[in-house]
Amino acid sequence: MATIIKQSAKGCASIGGSFNRGFQLERPWAMSSGHVHNESLEAIMKKVWGITLLVGTGIGLLLGPQHTFAQACKDEVTMVEGSRQALVELTGTVKAEGLKPFETLNHQKSAVNKLALHDSMLGELVSCLDKASQDKASSKEDAATAKALYDASVKIQTKIKHQQSAVKEAKTPRDAKALIANLDLAP
Repeated sequence: MATIIKQSAKGCASIGGSFNRGFQLERPWAMSSGHVHNESLEAIMKKVWGITLLVGTGIGLLLGPQHTFAQACKDEVTMVEGSRQALVELTGTVKAEGLKPFETLNHQKSAVNKLALHDSMLGELVSCLDKASQDKASSKEDAATAKALYDASVKIQTKIKHQQSAVKEAKTPRDAKALIANLDLAP
């Protein structure tokens, strides 16, 4: 049996002898005329991968998601709903507590901040719905639905701004508590 590992002239070790011959029998293309055949295989594989990437990208763009207003504004709707829920919880807490805990826990300032945040998130939703209603790629039905939601969101945003300024400008903690307890957060 011949040596399996042998030292080449360049100082590198290579697999030789019967082990190498057995491996070459399994790979008939390796026994061809050296590097010319291997280089042509590499060139063909590069071309195949390039074409595959181009075709895959093209199909991905054609079959990719078509943005309707529901998909485009999904994050904004989720943020607005989360903010609304936080305000509902604060309203429930303020209704259940007395005036002294309301003052101590500084719920007036908390309500003003939460209303400002809700107003900001409604602003992002309004902007998204406005873009969706004017999108040329969406159907007329989707554009009409986005426009209706846009109008409703603008009304809610206006109402939230008025409530925020009223709570902020309340003269006494009792007035602020009453305003917060009666916040109208209905959509």
